[in-house]
Amino acid sequence: MLLVVDSLILFAIFLFVLAIFSPLMIANTNKNIANKVIESTTNSILHQVITSYLNLLKSKKLLELQKKFTDLAKLNFEKAQRQELAGRFSENEVLFWEIDYQKQRSSLTSSKSALRMTETVLSNLLELEVNAHIEVDNNLPKLILEKSDEFTRMSDNQILDIVNLSDNELIKANAALSAAQSQKQISKLMYRNTQSSFLPTVNFGYTYAWRENNTLELDDYSPETYMINLSIPLFTSLQNLSKTRSAYYEYRQNEENYQDQLNNTRFFLSEITNRIIELKAQLHLSKLNVKYSANNYRIIEQQKDRGLISNIDFINTKLSLQTSELDDINNQYDFISAIIEMYYLLGSLDKFLNIN
Repeated sequence: MLLVVDSLILFAIFLFVLAIFSPLMIANTNKNIANKVIESTTNSILHQVITSYLNLLKSKKLLELQKKFTDLAKLNFEKAQRQELAGRFSENEVLFWEIDYQKQRSSLTSSKSALRMTETVLSNLLELEVNAHIEVDNNLPKLILEKSDEFTRMSDNQILDIVNLSDNELIKANAALSAAQSQKQISKLMYRNTQSSFLPTVNFGYTYAWRENNTLELDDYSPETYMINLSIPLFTSLQNLSKTRSAYYEYRQNEENYQDQLNNTRFFLSEITNRIIELKAQLHLSKLNVKYSANNYRIIEQQKDRGLISNIDFINTKLSLQTSELDDINNQYDFISAIIEMYYLLGSLDKFLNIN
């Protein structure tokens, strides 16, 4: 009998401790979620601002390049008009240069529109007026250029090793994943709390009394009573079952959402590192193409002045130089944006930018 009583007392103590500490665990986990959500939101906004800033610099570079080739096309067209007045060019030859000039002007208009759009996006993120003009240095910051050069010197395996993290390391680094994991833990605690509604309630009581006996012996009577009450929730079981099932499905849903988020993060990291490796190779190739196209254009330009090549050959050479320079600018900024995206997914964007 004493063994049963001791067991019931221990069981009651366990339920008491669970009832006290479970809400405390939920409260602490909620606090952790709030901190991680704030961190995740901050990183997301920082990533959007940096990406928009890079897009703005990229648009400015493309616009600057397009202006150069538009001015060049204008000079060629005006030169053709003078040649027509001198009787050296036909009307079709002048139209040929005019078409090239109008094509460049059309591309220039598109570049200006793209620049205005990137300014609008960045203004919105910075909570400025929609049409506000943002003055920025047209050159990339030294820190970002150094990081870009560092990655160009890395081997493919070294880049892949950066994202080769265990689940615990990735969750610890990524605030969004950490918040999702904590949310899963809360739903599990809530589910366990609902299970306790099916447990019986155990009450232990002890009473002691003393009564005087008015006899010659002057003895007394001191009764002692031990009581154990066991209550089983029979009439609320159906309601408790419904709450428990709902809590269970919520827990499973949070668990699946967390696992999906973890898998998606790993997928995006794998995708972005492969893109960095690909862009690293393309960046090296595009720089060689720019050098080759520039040398070829100088040669063709000299031959054109002496009338040794056709207008079509000159235009094709000029377009080849323009295309190679455009590709080089796109590769450079896409390469940097991919690196920043990788650090953002790793939760290390502030470290990458040396933000305290």
